[in-house]
Amino acid sequence: MTIEEIDRRIENAPDLLGTTGNERLFLSGLLEAFEYFKINDKEKAHYILDKLGFGLDDINRILYYQQSSKKRLDKLGIKLPHILSHRRNIK
Repeated sequence: MTIEEIDRRIENAPDLLGTTGNERLFLSGLLEAFEYFKINDKEKAHYILDKLGFGLDDINRILYYQQSSKKRLDKLGIKLPHILSHRRNIK
């Protein structure tokens, strides 16, 4: 998908005022493309979020922080499913 195609989808999207981030991605028809670019082309993923009105702090959190947190947990030998299963046993 090219930048021009991304722009066209955003221009043709219904009014996005008052919608959540996920709703903006879905209504613009860019949700699947964004998920792909989030892994394979951070520049385009950043472009999509920026054009949809996400703030820079949110863009950085979505594209970079979440992934780096997982890497830190992996380095510490902590597996997320283990943490989640442990929490379910707490009453």
